[in-house]
Amino acid sequence: MSRLLNAALAYARLGWAVFPLRPRDKIPATEHGVKDATTDPDTIKRWWFDKPDANIGIACGPGSGIMVLDVDVPDPARKKYDDGEASLAALIEKHGNFPVTPTLQSGVYDGRRGRQFVFSFFHDATNTVGKLAPALDTRAGGGYIVGPPSVHPSGAVYEWLVRPSQQAVVEAPAWLQ
Repeated sequence: MSRLLNAALAYARLGWAVFPLRPRDKIPATEHGVKDATTDPDTIKRWWFDKPDANIGIACGPGSGIMVLDVDVPDPARKKYDDGEASLAALIEKHGNFPVTPTLQSGVYDGRRGRQFVFSFFHDATNTVGKLAPALDTRAGGGYIVGPPSVHPSGAVYEWLVRPSQQAVVEAPAWLQ
């Protein structure tokens, strides 16, 4: 079995619904994208046997029981200059501690990598883009993230900084809810 298939099956065992993405991309490789996400091992095996280098999409929302805080870094090539790390630091300074939860490094832009924090899904979590603060987005029902060890278009590999096997998913801080 490929490393990507093993990871997809491990996410499914956590109860996180997965689906294949195009290799080295964030674009779904199934007809209905995130709506096709499943925890069924037979379906997952079939997908990755057909496309062993497919990246892994992890569905957010009630079906997986997770929501994600996405911290973007500046990407001058795409004319995005806001710094999510600075926005997150300001929110933590204002509101206090930030809990430890599974965290991954996302894509590479101009030598910097974004981070994504996985939290327990709460009933009114939504997908947002920049509403919380500049370069901070949330992923919830209908949203998804790219799961490690998927490969970013830049060639960088998505990696866990805090693995789900090391740290349980925790509730989001009150200011995020």
